[in-house]
Amino acid sequence: MFKIIKSKAHQTSRFGDLDLLRGIAILAMIVFHFTFDLAYFGLIAADTIYRPGWILFQQTIAGTFIFVAGVGFDLCHGRGIRWGYVKKRILVLGTLSLLISLVTYVIFGPFWIKFGILHCILACSLIALGAVRLSTLSLGALTGLLLILYYYLDPPMNIPSTYDFLIRTIHPHYSVDYRPIFPWLVVFFVGMVSARFIWRPSGGFGEKFVAGILRYRSLNYICYLGRNSLLIYIIHQPILFSALFLLLFMIQ
Repeated sequence: MFKIIKSKAHQTSRFGDLDLLRGIAILAMIVFHFTFDLAYFGLIAADTIYRPGWILFQQTIAGTFIFVAGVGFDLCHGRGIRWGYVKKRILVLGTLSLLISLVTYVIFGPFWIKFGILHCILACSLIALGAVRLSTLSLGALTGLLLILYYYLDPPMNIPSTYDFLIRTIHPHYSVDYRPIFPWLVVFFVGMVSARFIWRPSGGFGEKFVAGILRYRSLNYICYLGRNSLLIYIIHQPILFSALFLLLFMIQ
């Protein structure tokens, strides 16, 4: 297992491959949000991020974060729910989700984030508390049934918009980050199942893989981003948005 010394007095075991995945997703997310900012300020076409390629790019980024969150959840709670971590997760993600909704409502108006990726990860984590003690076979079967159900329902669904947090409805939304619980819970559960097949038995993709990462300084930096993904997620967009706003203000 990959070990990272956070301080002289404290040492924490981490999975270098998960840090790398998160780091890559963070870099991709920064690219996406910077593109959104360019469109918002009229520097590129307003519909850029709503084109098929960019939508796929955004979905892949979100899927990576939610998948890794599922892996991490099972690694943390698979052998017994650690309620102290659960309470901390509710407090941190709940507070940040509310803050993001309020700030984006003030700044972006109709583009505000009602139920974004942090909201979704928090909701999936709470739901997963009832599934984490299932056997691997049962959890895999449940994941498959949820996937079949999603295709059977075939959203968008003709139900009130108040259920947008649960599944996509026929009511239009313009949020730059919209992640309903369904189908993203399936991705979260796939991460949990993957943790039992890959990360729990072997410690991820192995020490040789992690050692290979550390030989390349650039990949080491990406791992660092992955280890601080939540902080970067919170601060990167305000920095990008403010910098672009000030730049445009200065050149006018």
